[in-house]
Amino acid sequence: MEFKFRNNVIYVNSNLSETEVNTKIIAMLVDTAYATFRKKLNRFSKMMGVKYGELMVFDFRDHFAYVNRFNDVIAPLRAIMMNDFVIDAMLVHGLAHIEYKEHSAAFYDLVENTLPDYRERLKAFEDNGYDALFKDNGYNSLSEMLLAG
Repeated sequence: MEFKFRNNVIYVNSNLSETEVNTKIIAMLVDTAYATFRKKLNRFSKMMGVKYGELMVFDFRDHFAYVNRFNDVIAPLRAIMMNDFVIDAMLVHGLAHIEYKEHSAAFYDLVENTLPDYRERLKAFEDNGYDALFKDNGYNSLSEMLLAG
């Protein structure tokens, strides 16, 4: 085995090059993101009464999770490094766009009926992880980005 996990530390086979280590870590994060996000999307989509197409995970910084015209949920890979409290808010936000394309009152009703503490979750994200995922996107805060319009 090339990786071992013990006490929240990753031990890496010393025979691997830096490029090989980076490639394997990214692959591990992608696999974890797909498994984690898919499980959560399935649960929340049932709660919300919406159907999503596919789950796509990319390494981007300029969006929260979003939905394309095929109702595919596109999520940022970096979000897998956030806690479940924030991941849930991100995915519920994305799923709500299947029903409501704009950030309308009905959109936020759906989001907050699913996660009554949604705004608290956004605040936690801004306080603990905004810069890691959304630096240099032209918005001063996640709330400004999500509540725009």
